[in-house]
Order: sequence, then C-alpha cells, then structure tokens
Amino acid sequence: MDPVMKLSQKVALITGASSGIGRCVSLRFASDKCKIVIIGRSADKLNEVKELSKNLGADVLAIQADLTNDDEVRSLFSKTLESFGRIDVVFNNAGIGYVNPIVNLKEEEIHKMIDTNITAMIMVTKYAAEQMKKQENGGHILITSSIAGLIPVPQWSVYCSTKWAITGFAESIRYELAKSKVLVTTIHPGPVKTDFFIRGNISPEKLSIQNNMTNPEDVAEAVYKILFTNKKRVIIPKYFTWVSRLYKFFPNAFDLISKKYVKSNLY
Repeated sequence: MDPVMKLSQKVALITGASSGIGRCVSLRFASDKCKIVIIGRSADKLNEVKELSKNLGADVLAIQADLTNDDEVRSLFSKTLESFGRIDVVFNNAGIGYVNPIVNLKEEEIHKMIDTNITAMIMVTKYAAEQMKKQENGGHILITSSIAGLIPVPQWSVYCSTKWAITGFAESIRYELAKSKVLVTTIHPGPVKTDFFIRGNISPEKLSIQNNMTNPEDVAEAVYKILFTNKKRVIIPKYFTWVSRLYKFFPNAFDLISKKYVKSNLY
C-alpha cells in the first residue's frame, strides 16, 4: 500500500460528515481519490461536502439520515453496499453535547445525547462490524469518543457518561472482532474549533477554553495517520494524555486541580 494514499481503491463511510471533524475527515479521505460515503442531517451542508470531495477526485455517495432511527441506519448500509460492494473504513463520528449542571439539563437534552452518542453510535458500529467480518481483509472502525470519555468533567456529566460508555463499548468489541481482522480505535479529542459548541448552547468563553482549542483539520490528519494500524486509542492533542494519566494514577491530585478549575471558571 502506498503510504501516501492509504485509502486508494477503498471505501470509507463517515457519519457526522456535514460539519466539524466529520467534514474535515471526509475531505482528507477524499484527497486519496477513494470512494467515500458521507452521512449527515443537513442536506445543504452535505451536498457542499460532496461537491468539494468530488473536486478532490473522490467517488462520493451522500446520504441524509437520522442515525437515531434504526431503519435509516440499516438503509444507509444497504445503499453503501449496493453502490460500492464493501466497506473498508467507518469513521463513526456523529455526536452532540449540552453543558449544564445535571439539575439544569432538560429532559430532551439528556435523551438526545444518549440516543445520538450511545445508541446510534452502537448501531452504526454493529452493522459495520457485521459487514467487515464477511470481508477477507476485515476493516477499520474508528469511533469518536472524547477526552471527556477518559476523565470526569463538571457540568458535562451526561455527555461524559455517553463518551465513557462508548470508550467501554469500543474496548470490548476490540476483543470480539480481533480474529476477524476488524480493527477498532477510539479518537479522544479535547475541545475542537467546530460548531459543536453552538449546537449544544455551550459558551467556550465561559469554559475558558477558547484559546486552547484544536483545529478540526489537525484531528482529521491524526485520524488519517492511524488508518489500518492497530492503535487502541488516539488522544488529541497529545498533552491531554497526561491529563488522563493524572486522573487514572493520581486521582486525588486530579481532584484538587479540577476543583480549582471549577471554582475559578465554571460557576
């Protein structure tokens, strides 16, 4: 395989492709002139990504879908296989978050995060795994978790719970799929400069993170680099690795730092 064209002659499916990280990953994959299937809710934004991807030389199938609807998830896999016959990579990326103390979160916000971030993510992975197990060369499932899927974050309680759930889910299916040549990797970005914060009514200024946000293009490049490697997880940017290790190995020290941050910035 040409290391500069990892996706040459391959088929990649990307959810949450109409904006943010998903959009940037779609365009990065498209630059390999491969076959990509882009999934999103916004038809206008999806068509824009489709045209940009085609201009980069990719063969593109765009599917507008609500991933919380099981029938639509099954349908998008049927359409993908009907068009391209196989699936080599799935970037399972769609997600949403709302930030507030648990007592202030609305019921619909809680259900939406769980339905989108956990149930939809699992269903997409299920159908991807079923197909990849049938393929001689398996495939690679990449799942967007978050740094919040490795550490607790005040006011992000439900969002954290969804990302911790996905991290545990991915860890489990890595063992299930290992003999089938199906790779599983979780992606753990810190705050990223996308409209995620706008959709979730989150103020980066309130969280004092506006000067420490990663560009989505950098996340896309990190995702591309680990394609077809047996990397267990990728934390972006790398310095968050030390934050997760601090919580894992020195929880009391993490608590002291976290309480100071909460007191000064969140309330």
